[in-house]
Amino acid sequence: DSLASDIVFALGAAPQGERSTAAGGRVLQYRSCENRSGFFGADLSQQPALVRWIVYLVVLAVFALAVWGAYRWTASLRESSQQLEGAELP
Repeated sequence: DSLASDIVFALGAAPQGERSTAAGGRVLQYRSCENRSGFFGADLSQQPALVRWIVYLVVLAVFALAVWGAYRWTASLRESSQQLEGAELP
């Protein structure tokens, strides 16, 4: 019985008792999805506007900090290479 239902499912036919769409596909059923809680349990678009803006600002601040850090790092490399060029060899 299980093999027969697997074959029917693999062929795309809806088992008895399930609804199908006009194109012949099965209707998705979400009853087996577990209910998750917490911030990451839902899309960001489903969060309140204030939460979305706070997340956007935090991401922007992290990006700006990374850009500033890269700038300072390259500037320090430039300074150290100029110091090496200016030093006289014995």
